Amino acid sequence: MGNMSRIGVALSLGSGAGVAWLLHHPEAWSPDRVYLLTVLCGTGTIGSVVLWRAETLSLRAVLLGALLLRLALLPVAPLLSDDVYRYVWDGMLQWEGVNPYGHRPAEEILQAYHDTALFEQMNSPEFYSVYPPLSQVFFALAAVFYESGFDVAYGVLKSSFVAIEMAGVWALSRLVSAQSTALYAWNPLVVIEVAGQAHTEAVMVGLLLLALWALHQGWLRMASILVAGAGLVKLYPFVFLLVLYARYGWKAFWPGLVAALGLTAAYVRPAHALHIVDSLGLYVSYFEFNAGLYFLLKEIGWLVFNQDTSHIVSALLSVGGLGGIALVLWWNARQRPSGVYGVALTLYSVIAIYLITTTTLHPWYLLPVLALLPFISSVHHPAWLWLSVASVGTYARYVDGTYWAFVWLSWTGFVILAGWAIYQQRTGLLTWTMKRRARGKAALLRPRLSEMAPSVTPPVRLLDLGAGEGYMGEVLQEEGINVVLADVRPSNRTDLPFLHLQEEKLPLPANAVHVVSLVFVLHHTPDPVQVLREALRVASDRVIIIESTCEGPWWCWGLRRIDALANYVRSGGTMEEQPAVFRSREGWLQTIADAGGVGRMRHIEGTPLHRVVVLEALPHGNVIEG
Repeated sequence: MGNMSRIGVALSLGSGAGVAWLLHHPEAWSPDRVYLLTVLCGTGTIGSVVLWRAETLSLRAVLLGALLLRLALLPVAPLLSDDVYRYVWDGMLQWEGVNPYGHRPAEEILQAYHDTALFEQMNSPEFYSVYPPLSQVFFALAAVFYESGFDVAYGVLKSSFVAIEMAGVWALSRLVSAQSTALYAWNPLVVIEVAGQAHTEAVMVGLLLLALWALHQGWLRMASILVAGAGLVKLYPFVFLLVLYARYGWKAFWPGLVAALGLTAAYVRPAHALHIVDSLGLYVSYFEFNAGLYFLLKEIGWLVFNQDTSHIVSALLSVGGLGGIALVLWWNARQRPSGVYGVALTLYSVIAIYLITTTTLHPWYLLPVLALLPFISSVHHPAWLWLSVASVGTYARYVDGTYWAFVWLSWTGFVILAGWAIYQQRTGLLTWTMKRRARGKAALLRPRLSEMAPSVTPPVRLLDLGAGEGYMGEVLQEEGINVVLADVRPSNRTDLPFLHLQEEKLPLPANAVHVVSLVFVLHHTPDPVQVLREALRVASDRVIIIESTCEGPWWCWGLRRIDALANYVRSGGTMEEQPAVFRSREGWLQTIADAGGVGRMRHIEGTPLHRVVVLEALPHGNVIEG
């Protein structure tokens, strides 16, 4: 074990011991204890990051450490959350022959159970249960032991949660490195919420990780059932069945659907469904906790309208969140990301949108996104790890501590780090955008290239003049066209031959290539006529021009502004400002004539605000048929 690993182990296990000591002594629970818990979680998180970077810890050590950290917190009482009392209450009702969805705990019909410690300790007795059917199965399992005491039932519940979640940790270790597994498995917040406080997110995360492993093994039906199981614990994972359907088809959808409908039918009657919807609606509109975007928009509502806009903001965030998730699902259906990593990225995106737009973000809600961190780019890790640590401080709300300070600390840090991640990844996003645009440009060129003169024998030789990064040429090269790139800026990012132009004259003999392409290039050139003359000189067959057109001063002004912004983003601010001059369709044809060529307009497309014209220019003597 290297020095870095030793440091990581010391920080993680040391903070774990401190957390265990704090939670095993609840009698002195106070704001200071919450602050110390937050510091210990921060230390442990740093330790897990050090282990992740060290890359020398064995898988056996990672799994053993994860198990020991959880076992240390199994005896901890429900100090930070009272959800477990509702868990055992729902389970107890099942053994009494009462459907947990049928009545609110506070209703008079359940008065016989009101003198129990469960009723006195539980939260929200005026709400119907919102815990889905598979959660109820675990609750019933724990309630079997309730007659032996709450602590026994609580211990059974925690043990079952830890078992499922550790199975998920094992599945994660089959998909990523041991160090990446430690990033989740040794995270203090994860250990606290799974083994210390027994939240149902433990089961959901375990099932999702097992589902990803099943996908990796090619067991699509099993993956579908596991995803449905996760949805039967926390509802929103049902969205992932649509991800599987879009990626793998019906065979990865129907098993989960059947499993979900079967277990739901065993628990939920039509009237119960209305009860659940009622409680979920109250939950969304009534509860609010550590929701950064929600609080920000709510504060803006106060400043603008001088009244509480909670319900409006909540509705807007719900619509926005659903819209964002719909876009992710649309992207997944269009792009069909391959492999476990592609599916995991889609799941991460959906969960991230949900967490950012929710009105209630308890610390344990972060567990699924922490479990998916090993699958996504590391630039996103700091934002979520920061939020996972700072959100621990929001427990101060329950002991009259500085809750709001931690809310602002959580989200200010998250926004800064997330913004930095987006800045760091701008190149990757920009590259994806430019490659996607390059395919569109190639599609406009392709019909023209298929119309070469009979004298042109394949493969067609093409000079992409003003090629930029070269992505369009790369697409055409894959289709059997010999492409040479040329530009005044050395910005080629491909393996294609590249000419760095430093003079007006092209360093090629006459008729050196069959075709020259000028794709959104001429409007940047100080002398488009001279550029076209050179293109006509080296092209034996034709010059293909794709250009933006404008039909009035305001139209041209708008195009210049948009073009300048696009080129600034594309080059990172390094592209020199060019005298962008846009012309009408007739103006571009006149430019071809001025260069000594014969021009023809072949295709027009685009939107009313951006019209694109495809033209051909031939040397005098060549004839364009058709």
